[in-house]
Amino acid sequence: KMSKSKSDRIVGPRIQEEQSDSEEEYAFSRPSVSHVKNLDKRRELNAELKRKKKALTREGRDKRKREREELGDDAPPAKQPRTLENTREQDDTMVTPDDQEILDDEAIDEFASYFSSDKPPKVYLTTSAGRVKKEKSVR
Repeated sequence: KMSKSKSDRIVGPRIQEEQSDSEEEYAFSRPSVSHVKNLDKRRELNAELKRKKKALTREGRDKRKREREELGDDAPPAKQPRTLENTREQDDTMVTPDDQEILDDEAIDEFASYFSSDKPPKVYLTTSAGRVKKEKSVR
């Protein structure tokens, strides 16, 4: 039977006997604490891991900010967030906004005069005062 000393530290999914810089490699992965049976201890471990992750991200953000301030115009550009638009793969069927063929098609469209506000649209709007509820008689 192996016993763990109090100096053992849980770092990520494995146990290390000494605290080292390897905690940074687990900074953004979620180590498992499911092996801890006590709910309160498990919550404490999760909270500690969350605090460490937040501190590491804050340090990185502060480091990048200091670097930008020191380098000025020579600083590397800020990271661009990943969105659906900038991660989409270019396809042959995609249309660019300045495509001349599409602009010509839109110019000869039968509704082009309405969209360019040359002709007012023939629209008749109606409204009702509200929905009429039928009262139920209670007997």
